[in-house]
Amino acid sequence: MKNKKLLIKLILSLFVIFFTAFIIFKNSSGMEVNPMGLILIGFPLFTFISAIVVQLLIKKKIIILSVVFLAYLIATFAVFNSSFLIYCPVYTVIALIGTFIADLILKCKKVLLHNFL
Repeated sequence: MKNKKLLIKLILSLFVIFFTAFIIFKNSSGMEVNPMGLILIGFPLFTFISAIVVQLLIKKKIIILSVVFLAYLIATFAVFNSSFLIYCPVYTVIALIGTFIADLILKCKKVLLHNFL
């Protein structure tokens, strides 16, 4: 139970770090981030990879999906405007796909270990 709380805090801190880095990078002198590139490539890729990694660690889909949805919902009103709200369910579906892929990895790993032993 203690490890699960630690992992949840880790996930939340990763999202906070990512959005803070985005704000700092956007406001740095002379460098402008393409927001559509970040919305269409950066956030989905980050969500997908983090969902796979966290699913391999804690194996609880509902926790991962709720953390992803809440993190993007908070970011919608804290960092972006309300037009970003449409991407919250989209990124949650991307995280769901990532958790399914992680489940397949775990099942294949179990089958391969069973066949070799």
